[in-house]
Amino acid sequence: MAHRQTHAALDLDRSNPSNGLPLPLPSPPAMNHLNAPYQGQGAGAHAMVPMLHQAPGARDTEANRKESLYLSHLEVRARMPLMMNSITGQYQGFVRSYRDYDVVNCEYLRTFNTQVEESTDIPRTDEQYSDCIRQLFEAATDYRTTTESAKSTALNKLKRGDWSDLDMELILWPLLVATIEAQNGKCRLPRYASNAKEKYNNFDTFADRFGYICRILRECKDVVASLFKDATYRNRLAWRPETELKQKLTNRKLNGSRSRKGEATEENVQEDKNDEPAGAGGKSRGNSSKNKRRNSENHETPMKKKRRTSSSSPADADADADAEADAGTPPGWAGDSLLSSFNTSSDEEMTGN
Repeated sequence: MAHRQTHAALDLDRSNPSNGLPLPLPSPPAMNHLNAPYQGQGAGAHAMVPMLHQAPGARDTEANRKESLYLSHLEVRARMPLMMNSITGQYQGFVRSYRDYDVVNCEYLRTFNTQVEESTDIPRTDEQYSDCIRQLFEAATDYRTTTESAKSTALNKLKRGDWSDLDMELILWPLLVATIEAQNGKCRLPRYASNAKEKYNNFDTFADRFGYICRILRECKDVVASLFKDATYRNRLAWRPETELKQKLTNRKLNGSRSRKGEATEENVQEDKNDEPAGAGGKSRGNSSKNKRRNSENHETPMKKKRRTSSSSPADADADADAEADAGTPPGWAGDSLLSSFNTSSDEEMTGN
């Protein structure tokens, strides 16, 4: 009854605008209990839970009881070292609700934040955001200056139009957000998607970090493809663009070496078949099963040499790969392509992302 009187009072106010009070919004159509006031203000998804008419004291008690069931940021922050070091392999129940997930995940990522100086050139308006997306879009879709070969899978995906304009924009907006947060030292990269060697790459300004990422997208389409394949890659690229670029270039060099070794092995196998002496009736001499076994071993050679580069041993190959990854900053910006110093004669599908 009180609810109807409230609506009647609102109708009376609307019919008498001369009282000087602002006119209230029209009442929504009655939908049983869904027309009841919502619990809380500005509480996100929890603000959309309707509350039935209750006595004020009962409502407060119920809200407090439910609130006490959730984890607080301070509580999670204090328990985070214990939770992160738990490796029992048994369910612990650290996260008990959707709301707990938000709190725990926020505090978990907070542990990887880094102290940085404030950047004054962070975009803050819709116009600035839109301009950044335009620059990222043009860099990602422009393949005129890429150094990748015509066999590049990612390059051919772009040329075929496998990703629509909307697909590209929707994948680039999260990258922009991740770049802004990374420049502010706010980590969005969980520990399970990283390792101890991959540290934060510092840039003096947002423009420096953003420009570096744009240039990577323009010259390395494998990076563009990785944004579509791995949801964590945008955070990796924003947090440590230099490290991710060096990893891509190392993978490219290793794959090029494997491809050349595989082609050489296939040629040797074919030559052995052509040089096989013929016996009576034109059949090859010798034990046929032995020949098959030898050819099979020749075909398996590329798999055995999977980790090899131009070095003479697998150990040397691994050392070369590590040295390549730690080679320092990629080529400078003064007219050099980021990929110009790497062998790009073969550009097959890369390992990893």
